[in-house]
Amino acid sequence: MGKLYKFLKYFFITFWAVFVVAPFLWAISTSFKDFNSVNGGATYIPWVDFEPKLEGWKVLIKSPANGGVDIVEPYFNSLFVTCTASLISIVLGTLSAYALSRFTFKAGFVKNNDITFFFYFAENYATNCFINPILFIFRCNQFIG
Repeated sequence: MGKLYKFLKYFFITFWAVFVVAPFLWAISTSFKDFNSVNGGATYIPWVDFEPKLEGWKVLIKSPANGGVDIVEPYFNSLFVTCTASLISIVLGTLSAYALSRFTFKAGFVKNNDITFFFYFAENYATNCFINPILFIFRCNQFIG
């Protein structure tokens, strides 16, 4: 039983590691493809399926006046929105967690554990309510495959 357990444990750890790392390797590999390699069909292995090029990275380094892409402003906009939303979430979450741990609330049959469960449920439910329709719209409009 010990050898089977050890085999299954390492098998699932290896499977999960490949499952997690593969998208990152795919993104890095795609960053070294030219336009035709990206849009011309499935190519996966560098130097076998396609010749790696630095065209995509050169466009990022060039200034917008020289035919490059302006990524600095959108990057900082995303960074600002992410940090602001995280700060608001942390402050409100800390205040509500303190109140739920320090005081006993009772409104009819609703108690502290019910309120805590509501926070967990609302967090996950909101994600599914917003992400799934957006993915459905993207698929219907053929933005993603």
